[in-house]
Amino acid sequence: MANEICQITQLPIIHENENFKGDGICNIVKLGNLQFPVNLTPSTHKYLLGQDHHRHIATGLILNGFLHDNVILSMEISLTDISKGEIPRQRKNLQEWFSENYFPKTDLEKVDFSLERVQRLIGKMGASIEFDGKDSWYKMFFCQDKGEFNFILRTLQTKGFIEILDKPIGPDGLPSKTGKIFPQKVNLTYEGISYLNKKQKEVQKDLCFVAMSFGADETQIFTEALKPAIKAAGYQAKRVDDTDHHIDKEQTINDSILALAKKANFLVCDYTGNKRGVYFEHGYAWGLGKKVIMTVKESEMNDLHFDVSHYPFIVWKDYEDLRIRLQAKIESWIGRFENN
Repeated sequence: MANEICQITQLPIIHENENFKGDGICNIVKLGNLQFPVNLTPSTHKYLLGQDHHRHIATGLILNGFLHDNVILSMEISLTDISKGEIPRQRKNLQEWFSENYFPKTDLEKVDFSLERVQRLIGKMGASIEFDGKDSWYKMFFCQDKGEFNFILRTLQTKGFIEILDKPIGPDGLPSKTGKIFPQKVNLTYEGISYLNKKQKEVQKDLCFVAMSFGADETQIFTEALKPAIKAAGYQAKRVDDTDHHIDKEQTINDSILALAKKANFLVCDYTGNKRGVYFEHGYAWGLGKKVIMTVKESEMNDLHFDVSHYPFIVWKDYEDLRIRLQAKIESWIGRFENN
């Protein structure tokens, strides 16, 4: 097992994942000093081997911690099994998993994502991270190869956001004149930290924007279920019609909606009532790269437009059902907000 390589991530396998032993191709792989679970049903494993683009995305998501020990990726519907231990095991549909988790989709997004990822890897000011050529670090950054990763690092260096401390070493053991060979030791500069802080200030980390209809019934959905669930997970729930949210006289209601969507950490879109405004706010948030949790009353599921109906929804029966399931979804996907 120690000398085996994972066919999906092309990383060394440390050992099998005991949570799914015998249920599929489930292993723990290693990148540098980090370890990650790769849990796939046989059909999912076969599919990814034949789909280079999806395998590339899946590898990046796995190496960014979006696949947990107790979740196995499947081509079938999602299913939670609580019969085999205290910790529920979840079978997660692959396409649903792709849609739920953020990954950079443009070159500019990839550069920004890389700077944020470097910051998380370093952990504190003054520390550094070394990207050894023996390890496939570029996969964590959703890069196709080491050349693309090197270009991103050089771009961040040119912008003054990172400092490359060691000169890259070429195959002859001497400093590389081209700078295209790893290893490279990297740390953040003051400019890089300032840029990230400015970006983070544009988003209010404890804010959840709720997009929904404004009728009396829908308001009760908000007060009895959505707002309590969001608050229980540590976040503020805001609708555009909240009395404590000031709309400037020079702004239209749409301006205020867009401003809240930009500022929010994530969105909850309740499609009960099937109003077109919710579709607009949802699409705008997706365009910004925001995470969006979708909910709808069970009796109205069939009213949804085809464009969104195939995405994962919390299909709720009553207020208590919605409150419980929404809080669990926020805490598992977004993370519980703790204001330390």
